[in-house]
Amino acid sequence: MQIQQDVIEGLRWDQSLSSSEIGVEVGGGVTLAGHIASHSEKWNAETAVQRVSGVKALAEIDVILSGSSQRLDADIARFAKDAGAVITALHVVPRYSRAYEGEGLQEFRRECVSAAEEFLEEINAEARNAGVPCNPLHVTSDYPYDAILRAAEEQHCDLIAMASHGQKGVKGMLLGSETQKVSTHAKLPVLVFR
Repeated sequence: MQIQQDVIEGLRWDQSLSSSEIGVEVGGGVTLAGHIASHSEKWNAETAVQRVSGVKALAEIDVILSGSSQRLDADIARFAKDAGAVITALHVVPRYSRAYEGEGLQEFRRECVSAAEEFLEEINAEARNAGVPCNPLHVTSDYPYDAILRAAEEQHCDLIAMASHGQKGVKGMLLGSETQKVSTHAKLPVLVFR
């Protein structure tokens, strides 16, 4: 079906998406299924689909975070406990102020803040389980690496610990990973968990 191929191509064209993880079904509208890593990726996928000529309806797509983030939270909490440190947990919410307008933007922002609070609560729970103090914090920025560096400075952090999600190939070369950008520009040590 032509509309399905057009949607698949639209998803592939958007460099911010892992289009191989998204399935497309057409029938009375377009349904996306699969694993989306974040609410901003969800928003980008929905927007890519809505740009395709002939799409009249889009079913909701779920954000499914991989279980590896929970393992990472526990690893960081154990590391902080062993080091006698306090965790400042940070989640960067995308701004998207120029690209989207009206109620759609407000709904996107609400979803992003809600996702940030859920994400931070998971980290806070792991910290509590490990007996480590945790200061959850979310900020809004379209440049996550810069927001991470500013927050680390403002919070007087001694170390930045973060995950590497492993952008590979052309996408990694063109966009660069946030972990790589933080590591390159940080004035303090960066510990990367894989």
